[in-house]
Amino acid sequence: MVSYPGPFDRRADMRLHRTLSLLGLLLLASSACTHSLTGPEALVASLEVSDIEVSFGDRIEVSLVLDNPAASDVVFSTPMGCLALPVVYRGDAAVGWQGTPVLCTAAAATWVVPAGGVLEVDFDLGVAERRSTFPFEYDLAPEPGGYEIRMETLFEPFEELMIEVVVVES
Repeated sequence: MVSYPGPFDRRADMRLHRTLSLLGLLLLASSACTHSLTGPEALVASLEVSDIEVSFGDRIEVSLVLDNPAASDVVFSTPMGCLALPVVYRGDAAVGWQGTPVLCTAAAATWVVPAGGVLEVDFDLGVAERRSTFPFEYDLAPEPGGYEIRMETLFEPFEELMIEVVVVES
């Protein structure tokens, strides 16, 4: 049971309610005036790869580039410490190349792309299918042919970007 220190004063309760409501509106109005930020939908996303034709054992760099053509900073959050996760596919099946999967912190992260600037995140991938049989890990040469490197982003409005690479026999 909750007890109050004195008799219930409806007028004091209404004054407190009005004061808190007014304070909330003032805070909301001031934050709307001071933060002229645009969401991630203003960004232009692209995926770049250091080499399109690769062989077993090669290292390739895959870059997720977010360009901000807007006149103000773009600030957004991801639910984990990563901006995106690279996944390599052959057809419809994901294959585990070196450097995938990426481990992320469990804490949310805030990202800032400055006005007229670029945010670039690089991933270093090895052209080898990573296999493991506890306690051993070993690498196999991937089958020659086309592979897709998909960047699964952890923020809206981009969900997935894709770039193709071709594995040739070494």
